[in-house]
Amino acid sequence: MNIFKGNHSNSGIKLSNGLEFKSSKKHSGEAYVGMRPEDFSIDPNGLVKIQVDLIELVGSNSLIHGRLENSNEILVASVPGVVDKSNVGKKINLSFDLSKLHLFDVASGQRI
Repeated sequence: MNIFKGNHSNSGIKLSNGLEFKSSKKHSGEAYVGMRPEDFSIDPNGLVKIQVDLIELVGSNSLIHGRLENSNEILVASVPGVVDKSNVGKKINLSFDLSKLHLFDVASGQRI
């Protein structure tokens, strides 16, 4: 799972790189935000922007390793099919199923 530190409020979640998501969770304050690689998809209009460092073909999926825009935080996405390795070194956009977002308490590590 990709884990990022963020801040949660009534309006949603804001990650350290400035990326914001809507959230219906009842929590206010710092939280770790968990995103499973398989819940991403390549989408030219997606909110999540990464600089691609590596693409691995694993069975019928491609693992895309990259760094979040405006950050050095690593993100891994697992998407169906073959992703062209010419994308290495380029920026791509990803969409994420927000209903599958996980929040964890910073102090205890417990799921919120």
